[in-house]
Amino acid sequence: MVGEIQMIGMAVELFTNLFQAFMFITFLYLYFNKPESKLKRRLSYWGYVTAMFTVCSVFTFSGKMTGSDFFYLDSLIGVLILISYSVLFLKGKLYMRIIMPVFAFAINAIISYTFSYVLVFFTGTSLEQFFTMSTNSRYTALFVINIATALLLWLVLKLNPKKIQLLGVFEVAAFTSIPLLCTVILYCCMFIYQAAAFNDNILGYLIVCCFSMVIIAVLIYFLLIRLSKANAVKTELLLNAQRAELYEKSTLATNNQIERIVSEKHDIKNKISTLQKLIENGSYEDAVNLCRETTASLKSAYTPIYSDNPILNAILNVELEKAASSKIDFSVDIANTLKFLSSADTVSLIGNLCDNAIEYLSRNNFDNKQISLKIRTHLNFCIVTCKNTTNGNVLKENPNLTTVKKDETNHGKGLAILKKIVKEHDGDLIIKEHESYISISAVLRIK
Repeated sequence: MVGEIQMIGMAVELFTNLFQAFMFITFLYLYFNKPESKLKRRLSYWGYVTAMFTVCSVFTFSGKMTGSDFFYLDSLIGVLILISYSVLFLKGKLYMRIIMPVFAFAINAIISYTFSYVLVFFTGTSLEQFFTMSTNSRYTALFVINIATALLLWLVLKLNPKKIQLLGVFEVAAFTSIPLLCTVILYCCMFIYQAAAFNDNILGYLIVCCFSMVIIAVLIYFLLIRLSKANAVKTELLLNAQRAELYEKSTLATNNQIERIVSEKHDIKNKISTLQKLIENGSYEDAVNLCRETTASLKSAYTPIYSDNPILNAILNVELEKAASSKIDFSVDIANTLKFLSSADTVSLIGNLCDNAIEYLSRNNFDNKQISLKIRTHLNFCIVTCKNTTNGNVLKENPNLTTVKKDETNHGKGLAILKKIVKEHDGDLIIKEHESYISISAVLRIK
């Protein structure tokens, strides 16, 4: 009978360890972006589930769970396993890939110890017995703790905090410190309880500390979410202001083009009449010279872009107008008209890529000022590349490509906007520099 009870207890512990390994690794897998390679994705997932399960099982049956210096070693190793998985095999912001494993483990620890303190307080069982002995109360606690943890992690996934935007170093530090401080306080309470030889007289105080810590952490966490939403609104306002400015320039450029076409039409009509009279009078040499002048005049005026996307046409013609006024040679090669993008994203993407190049070339005096814009498709990705000539090492002098304008509040947001657009379309922003030119490529997934 005793052997049967031990077998049941061992089976329960093994199942709990396996469930927790799946729970933590699956949470990180669903939270972050995955590698492109399916083989790498599957091998890393199952490898870390196995590693997590093995570590938990070794410490469960090693006899070092309580009353020794190894009491918290299993937690430390478990957290390090989760961090290594998210940092090495998942994609996202580095500080998020470091903090979310700690956050997930802290949720489980808070629920586990708080529930254990309450249960011990009301049942009179010692905490050491609760952690080590196979009893029905321990099995019930394991079930409740793991189900509660799984539900909270699922709620975190549903709230989708990946969209949290933290703009300053202080905000990132505050967001990062919350789960770390919660975990530290929690384990300090356990150290105190252990140092006091599991004295039940201080158990009530520990329960109050745990609940207070949870409430403070939740309040600060929601305040950061509200702050993130405010930052998102600020970014969107800047985007809207920029788009309004670009639309206004597009309207003015269209009007200028209409005036130029009317003027060119009137001028060409007069030249054709003159050419006819020259030919009729036999002045063939003058007629040839007039033809050459007319051809040179037409070449100096850029040809408006026309495609099946009127928004792309408008913004490209605005940029061509700017380049022509600054005496910049601007070439365009369109193999994809970006109809899968929204009008606002098209304006922001093309506008920022071209504006950065035109601003640089207009500000610097050197020969051979050229810009080329290429829009091409590769598999299910669209690649928009803007390349312009340079007169030096741009990235060495300005590695972050920050604005040189005095008003940094309303300027210098171009690169941040480009990163935001490519992130929303599961892409990437690639910046390359060679001896005589620099290129910025926006890679966008075609949905």
